[in-house]
Amino acid sequence: MDLAPDLQLPSIPEVTLRALEACQRDESYRTISEIVSVDTALVSRVLALVNSALYRPETPIKSVEQALLRLGIRRFHTLLLTAALRQLLFELGGDEWQQLRDFWRHSLTTALTARALATLTRYQEPDEAFMLGMLHNIGELIAVKTLTPEAQEYYISHQPEVAAQLVTTWGLGAMAADAMRYQ
Repeated sequence: MDLAPDLQLPSIPEVTLRALEACQRDESYRTISEIVSVDTALVSRVLALVNSALYRPETPIKSVEQALLRLGIRRFHTLLLTAALRQLLFELGGDEWQQLRDFWRHSLTTALTARALATLTRYQEPDEAFMLGMLHNIGELIAVKTLTPEAQEYYISHQPEVAAQLVTTWGLGAMAADAMRYQ
């Protein structure tokens, strides 16, 4: 199945609100990126935008903090507002919200573990490891918003390929794609 580079996935409402408040208080780029980095949907939206033809950087942007530096607070604030408004369009039942909460908990645990392992092994980009940990099971998040059971099953059973395709589309490089593909 083909995926649009800019997926419209459900975000954690609390994270979106905290990020909006941080932007309004003119918090540091680091603080805002730390808030946003715990939400897979927001990370994917930011990476898709900043690595798009509109902003095509010479080297791919591989972290939320780099993306914020490229976009600036005002443009990023607009992106967050758009995400918050789109969130209102998702009609999810109680079971789906439970599934999303479990998804985000798993993603955050994986991301924190990836960052810790990157730090312990002296990997040069622990923030990239964190981000890839957040994105590793994005197929499950896509499945939540997919309408047909067949498509849901496809995205869930092909999560590594879906994640690899997305990070390739966003220009994050072969190593990131391989990390997704062979997780």
